Amino acid sequence: MLMKKIALLVILCLLFSSCSKSPAADNSSDTDTSAGTDTLTQPIVSPELSAENEPESIAETAQEVPQESVPNETQESPTGTPAWIYGENVNFREAGSLDAGVITRLSAPQKLTLFSINGEWAFVEANGTQGYVHTDYITLEDPAEAAGAANLSTTPEDEPQIENLAASTGGGVSLGEVALSSGGGLLSDNASPDGGSSLGDTAPAGGAASPADTAPINLERGVLTVAIDAGHQAKGNNEHEPIGPGASSTKPKVSYGTSGISSGVPEYKLTLEVSLKLRDELTARGYNVFMVRETHEVNISNRERANMATQAAADVFVRIHADGSENTSVNGILTLSPSADNPFVSNLYNSSYALSESILSAMVEATGAKNRGVSKVDNMSGINWATMPVSIIEMGLMTNYSEDELMQTDEYQMKLVNGIANGIDRYFAE
Repeated sequence: MLMKKIALLVILCLLFSSCSKSPAADNSSDTDTSAGTDTLTQPIVSPELSAENEPESIAETAQEVPQESVPNETQESPTGTPAWIYGENVNFREAGSLDAGVITRLSAPQKLTLFSINGEWAFVEANGTQGYVHTDYITLEDPAEAAGAANLSTTPEDEPQIENLAASTGGGVSLGEVALSSGGGLLSDNASPDGGSSLGDTAPAGGAASPADTAPINLERGVLTVAIDAGHQAKGNNEHEPIGPGASSTKPKVSYGTSGISSGVPEYKLTLEVSLKLRDELTARGYNVFMVRETHEVNISNRERANMATQAAADVFVRIHADGSENTSVNGILTLSPSADNPFVSNLYNSSYALSESILSAMVEATGAKNRGVSKVDNMSGINWATMPVSIIEMGLMTNYSEDELMQTDEYQMKLVNGIANGIDRYFAE
């Protein structure tokens, strides 16, 4: 009987142990093996975490993400430096290149926003449009403030307006960043009507006038001194200097010049080659000759060149250059001198014009080249700082294929030299 009771208790204990197992544990095992994939691929969305009932911290995070993904600077216009156009009808281009398309043309006192400078080109904004302007035609000086310092005469209305003078030495004349005239050539201050150009310094309205004294001319032939300035140099200098005595307006000290469209020869090499031959010819004729430079590796600004001629007690100052134009058909010889209204050297008007006319006519006779006339300009540093009769000589167009090739020959260079020397002879004879 006792044994039966013990066996019954054992059976009851076994039954109780079997019933006490949790069915949830078994179901959880089934979920891991059969329903696990569905659980992973079908996210469970709790009603408490729906979009409308989302916790505040989660909602804030979701709203902030798009703002953080876009940098602030991409939503803001770049800041720049105030600047102004320095000249008339300056080309405003799509890119920093003479080959780039022209958006429009700008004239002083057009205000700009200057963002950056890359070489000789400035990236600017004008009237809400961004583009490029050559650095020679931008000034950081407000023309309105400059005009208060002095009254700088403007170009007479009946004369062509200066266009743009990107690649001159500041008193020199060469291919620059310029717009086309109606004739297809480059316009410059008092440019000849044939569509050619005389590219040099350009100045905005404003700036102080302080005419310089004229150096006395020695009447004895043996002591006459001619100062020769071979235009440009191997490297330009974009630092600024006043455009004339007492002026508040400034210009780059010296730039690079043009180059031969066929020969590839840079202007600074051609001008020195001719200048050295002119030195020898004038010396042979009994003149005392002062050379501003005799090598390419120099750094002499336009103001310094004029001052050197003064220090040498030169009787006349001739500046040798070659011209350039976007119109490759333009050719011929041009000379430049100050006008009667020049605020710096009006006292040199008569003598400088006579010198320029004498040289031009003699050069045309010697070479048979086209006569492009004498251009009167008031915006070139190399003229405005002179203290003696001064003339800029444009020997020909390096952007004209035949004239470029012609100017590279010794024979034609000697014709140019003889023409200049003959013109100087005539000037002093008169």
